[in-house]
Amino acid sequence: MLDKNDILKAKILIVDDESSNIIVLETALRQAKYTSITSTTDSREAALLYQKLRPDLVLLDLRMPNLDGFEVIEQIKHIETDSYAPILVLTAESDPTVRLKALQSRCLRLSV
Repeated sequence: MLDKNDILKAKILIVDDESSNIIVLETALRQAKYTSITSTTDSREAALLYQKLRPDLVLLDLRMPNLDGFEVIEQIKHIETDSYAPILVLTAESDPTVRLKALQSRCLRLSV
């Protein structure tokens, strides 16, 4: 069984093109005592970072240049072929169709 210290050592990957969003998320996670946080503002790096780090959780934006969040999800799904991709989508997207698509993409949860 995991104890609190094990949970706080969880590897978290943040992928968001807005550095201010990353700062907010990293600050909140560090204040909560999480110790293993990696982030990128370049969605093209997400799959490589995922493969290298094998994070316990990915916090992912949907609207990004180069590769959008759905493209990142597909890349991660190709890496995690035998298990569930641990992705939490964070988005301000209000279109119900887009939100449903995110929920159907084997993500853990959609948050706005």
